[in-house]
Formats: sequence, C-alpha cells, structure tokens
Amino acid sequence: MNTYKVLLLNILILILVLILRYLNIYNLNQYTYNVEKYTNNSIAIALLCVKPHINHINFLKELPGYDIYLICDSNEQLGEPPASHIHYIQIKEDECVQSKYINAAITIQKEITSWDKALYYFCKINTAYSNIWFIEDDVFIPEVNTIHAIDIKYPNADLLVGDHSENKIGDMGWHWGGVWKRAKHRLPLPWYSSMVCAIRVSRTLLGHIAAEIERQERILFIEMFFNTIAAHNNLNVVVAPELSTIYYRKDWNNDEFNKTNLFHPIKDIDSHNKIRSKL
Repeated sequence: MNTYKVLLLNILILILVLILRYLNIYNLNQYTYNVEKYTNNSIAIALLCVKPHINHINFLKELPGYDIYLICDSNEQLGEPPASHIHYIQIKEDECVQSKYINAAITIQKEITSWDKALYYFCKINTAYSNIWFIEDDVFIPEVNTIHAIDIKYPNADLLVGDHSENKIGDMGWHWGGVWKRAKHRLPLPWYSSMVCAIRVSRTLLGHIAAEIERQERILFIEMFFNTIAAHNNLNVVVAPELSTIYYRKDWNNDEFNKTNLFHPIKDIDSHNKIRSKL
C-alpha cells in the first residue's frame, strides 16, 4: 500500500509540473502557437527593445506591408498589441541558454539580450519570412515609407548593411581586439565587420547563421558574425548608403537628418517624433 501511495504521489507531482510548465511556456512564448498567422508579408521587422515604448508602437503600426515583432529583453507581463500585425515576443533566458543562443552582444556584459532572443526566434521558431530587418530601438526611422523604399531599391541582398570592413590577416588590434580573440580559432580568415544596429538579413543567411551557432554552441559577436558568415558562404552583401548613418556613438544636429536614411544612435525615444516633424 505504501509503495502504491508513493507511486501515485509521484505521478500527481509530475502532472502538476507539466501543467505549470505548459502555462509558463504559453504565457512567455505565445509565438510557439499559431506561427502561421504571422506570415502576411515576406519581410518582417524585428525591433529589439527592453520593452515596448508607446512612441515606437504608434509609429510602427502605421508601416505599410510589414509584420512587426518587438523582441523584448523584459519578461514582465505586457498588454495586448494594438494591431494584428504587431507582435510582442518574450522568451525566457534559460530557453536561449539551453539552445546555445548566447553572447550575441558581448559589449553589453550580459549573456542574454534581445539580440540572442531575436536570433533564437527567427532561426528556430518562426522561419516564414524571406527577409528580416533587425533594428535596435534607438535607431531613428524618419518616416513610415523609409524602410519600404530601401527594400524596393535593394531587393536581392542577403545582408544589407552600412559597412563591410575586411580583416585579412587576423589583426587583433583591428576593430576591438577582444572581439577578434573570440573569432580566432573559431572562424577562418578573412573576417568582416559592420555596425548592426539596423540590418536586413535573408532567410538564406539566417540558415547559415543557425548552422554556425549549432556548431559553435554560441553566437559569435554580432558585429562580425553576420558579415563574416555571409562572405564565407558567398552570399550577396550590399553596403547601402541609407545605412551609412549608423554609428556607435554620435551627437546629431537637426540638419543632418533626411527621409531616406536610418540613423543611430538617438537614445531619447521621445525625441523621435519631434525630429520627424521637422523633416
């Protein structure tokens, strides 16, 4: 009888654990259900943020012809998105760790960021789109048609970036020495780099990225990873002048803005609408 009771108790505990896990996954990873409904367009925009900002939401919901994904660092509970083409994506950190989607942004000194979550989501979960824009939340988008105009101008790029610098000899002083130490003995030369605060990546390149992450059991630093993997696989890398205004650090003057480019950094999100009103 005692053995029977112990067995029954263990079964009940197992059932309870499975129920709790199901509820937790459903709450934080709703994307794993009905992914098919998020495929209205061939190009998606992923905005990387801590949590959604109302100014971003109000602007992004006006963008024509795109499904919008806000990839959130924070897992605090959010309300419903304001439009059917806007989706909030929240992923638990341990899920990224288990899948080795870690260390994408090593300069932030944080193992899991919205970059790791974004790559995990679009490499492992939602593979429906032919191209994905990855845009950090401090990138300024001048008007609702800016991204569409860039897509029309460059329809066939596997990687659309603002730069494609080459490191032929493995110079550890080039870019950041600490970054290239992580590439040494992991990727063959030459290496390539760019700022990646706003880039467009094809499904083909994401497939190669996913394969390399599985091989490396980590994400190599994103500012060299996209460019280098694209180059090593003979993919089409296009350096777009419209992304030449993506900098690591810069103080902007109002007369430097235009309606054709994307700009980084503009940390004050509340100022984005004010800048738009003056263009």
